[in-house]
Amino acid sequence: MSKVGFYRDLSYINYLNNNGIKLLDLGFDLNNVTQPDVWVLTITGTIAIERSERKLPTIISGNPWFGMPPYCLSLDDFLEKKTYNKSCAKEYFLKIMKNNLLDNFLGIGRPVKAEKGSESKFFDKFTRLIK
Repeated sequence: MSKVGFYRDLSYINYLNNNGIKLLDLGFDLNNVTQPDVWVLTITGTIAIERSERKLPTIISGNPWFGMPPYCLSLDDFLEKKTYNKSCAKEYFLKIMKNNLLDNFLGIGRPVKAEKGSESKFFDKFTRLIK
């Protein structure tokens, strides 16, 4: 099942349909799909992270920044009937994010202003990250 086909060209939608992938209405709540035998397809969305943490299988047809987490397969691997990694999602995400993220000292996307002194902490971390 997929919500991604709504913003793709007709050949992509036909490719998905020809491989048995059903398109969902835009209002469909993917959080209601909790059966482990039902696969959800996403391009690179956070739905893959959320489902990985819940040990639910997901097909990723794009190339997400977070790689291929547990309980996820690329679309090609899914069509080749490969199996997915069943390791702990939390450990996977902690490993890839450790020392790879910066504090949001500007508060972008949040209505909260930065704490005093957070700028220097940010630049210290930034300097360590780029070394």
